[in-house]
Amino acid sequence: MENICQPMVLQGTISYESIKIVEIVSAGLAALFGLLFLMLAISFKFYKEFLFKIVIGITTTGLLFSITPFIRSQIHTSTDVTCNIFGLIEIYWAFASLCWCSCFAHAVHLVAKGGNPRNVERHFWYYLSISTTVPAACVTYFILTESSLNCYESSTLYCRINYNNIDLQVFLVSMVVWLCSCLVMIVFYKNIRKEMNSCGLNVKHRVYVFPLVSLVCWLPQLYGYLQAYFSQVPPAWFIIIQTASLYLYGILNVLLYGFCKRARAECLRRFTKNQIRESQDQKEDIKQYSLLPDTSMLGETKSTDYGGRVAYFSYNRTVCLSSLRDSIV
Repeated sequence: MENICQPMVLQGTISYESIKIVEIVSAGLAALFGLLFLMLAISFKFYKEFLFKIVIGITTTGLLFSITPFIRSQIHTSTDVTCNIFGLIEIYWAFASLCWCSCFAHAVHLVAKGGNPRNVERHFWYYLSISTTVPAACVTYFILTESSLNCYESSTLYCRINYNNIDLQVFLVSMVVWLCSCLVMIVFYKNIRKEMNSCGLNVKHRVYVFPLVSLVCWLPQLYGYLQAYFSQVPPAWFIIIQTASLYLYGILNVLLYGFCKRARAECLRRFTKNQIRESQDQKEDIKQYSLLPDTSMLGETKSTDYGGRVAYFSYNRTVCLSSLRDSIV
């Protein structure tokens, strides 16, 4: 797995120090946004709501990705091996974030279609399994094929992408995971948009912002891998863009998924309240904003899929989809 870095001459006036600063600032901002949302999610008990559980998964993987450079910087005896290990860790969390985003699109589609609430809730564990096993399988493949993602350049004391001789499978696997994720999101958001438009809720093309963010933030990374396979050192300005792109992906995910309209409304309501609620009201805080009903809404009898749909959707489907729309804009 060890691969000795060859000295890489940067084009232009940008130095390695500039790239390090961009990486630290980008990672710090991504970590700050992720921590802020997770603190609000715990404080306001967003974790009790189905879709927000998935958003927490998206945010957590982005947070873990962003703190990796800080952990790596604490190792004073870096080598090509340790640098590549951190590269594998970073790509694991990046793949996991893509998987969680795809799962969110499927979850919104299930809710929009009016599935049985109990069955919809169970899907969270499927999403958790997918978002852990798929990245693990990709990273395991990289390890078995001795793929070298990153290397340590001793002359500049910098752990960077191995632009001298990266393996083709790194580019191909990353491309397949990213492409599958984008296609899943496009297909499901297209159906969601159709479902909402049928109820008179015009969302235009806003739902396509999610796959667009993945497209914009992942293309520099994929192009960098392709350049590295051909041992072509990109311009310094592109290295800076590539360095910051996935951290930007984490920030935008927090803003798009975490601070949606429903979350902003809840935060505003909490911060502007004039008196403390009674304990009974506090227990109902997240339920009144939840897209899925409480178990008591379904009654004590065994409910079929039809019964679950009636309990949640039949009273006012437009209101339900309107609330759902506020979760994705």
